Amino acid sequence: MMLTSIRRVIKSAFINFWRNAWVSVATILVMVLAIFMVGGLILFQALLDATLAEVQKKVDVSVYF
Repeated sequence: MMLTSIRRVIKSAFINFWRNAWVSVATILVMVLAIFMVGGLILFQALLDATLAEVQKKVDVSVYF
């Protein structure tokens, strides 16, 4: 019985995907763009942290009283 239900759900999903092809493509495109943007922000954060660490190593502060 569960196999039949899973099969019906998958069949219904494919039928609805093809009926609304442009909406499905647009939705997938938006999801891919969002994932790339989040990945880009994470990469930018990592590069910024590495750059900041290198700059902190080179900074020399001298205080005279």
